[in-house]
Amino acid sequence: MKYLLFIVLVLLMPLVLGQGLEAQQASQTIAQDVEQIRSAQQGTVSFLFADFYILNDGSVFVSGRSNIDPQIPGISFNEAEGKFEGNTQRLPSKLGETWIFNLNVEQIYKDINVKIILPRNAKLLTSTLTASTLPFVTSSDSTLTIELIDKDSSLNVKFDYETSAMEESIDLTQIFVLGTVAIVIIVLYIIYIKKFKKKGKEKVITKAKVQKVRERKEGEKHEIKKGPESFRERYESVKVTLNERENKIISALIDLGGKAKQNQLRSYVAIPKASFTRHLFSLERKNLILKKGLGKTNIVELNYEF
Repeated sequence: MKYLLFIVLVLLMPLVLGQGLEAQQASQTIAQDVEQIRSAQQGTVSFLFADFYILNDGSVFVSGRSNIDPQIPGISFNEAEGKFEGNTQRLPSKLGETWIFNLNVEQIYKDINVKIILPRNAKLLTSTLTASTLPFVTSSDSTLTIELIDKDSSLNVKFDYETSAMEESIDLTQIFVLGTVAIVIIVLYIIYIKKFKKKGKEKVITKAKVQKVRERKEGEKHEIKKGPESFRERYESVKVTLNERENKIISALIDLGGKAKQNQLRSYVAIPKASFTRHLFSLERKNLILKKGLGKTNIVELNYEF
């Protein structure tokens, strides 16, 4: 009986183990599918979308989006925004008259869509074109575009191309002409500005001289009217608006010839320092006196122009 049970177990064991392995494999497959679905929902499925614009001088302007840094030589990756953009000189190299474009992105992406736009009138040496996926070459307005679309792959593309000598010479000619025109404009502008400033200065000097002559003549006309006596005549009309101490200060200045040092004037009118300073401020605000600094003291004088 024991032998019979042993034989039955031996016969049933492969069947039981096989079912266990199948269940384990099914479980792993389901887990992988769930993980892929979860990654897709969370936006973590890797992708690379980019445009490469090759210029005549061999530099390349790159602009694209990805959620994993493609590590393109000479281009920085903005991880926060998932973007990369800039110019690089490290993709094409030149051998004689032929340019060699070589791009290798080792990262494997779930979705790849890349366009490489050659310079206008450039000639693609198709026999040299190799890529990790089948490239699509299209032409529009004398410009060739190589498009690479792939899934679950890295990105590798290499090809040779030649630029149009005429296109390059046109670019250089345009640059030379534009540069020459710009220099001429700048020189003419500088000459114009210098002449304009010179004329402006002459006009200002002329106006200043005329004004000075007029002021001198007006001063000569009114010179006789200036002085303590002429001030006294006008002062009589506003005397009633001043207080006693302010009138005392004005009278003292008239007696002292129209001006005096501040400490000398205070001693003359015998008014306390704090009150004296306050009254001077009031008279100065009424345009009856002027104060001018002289070392550590002030000169107080009558304002004949009030």
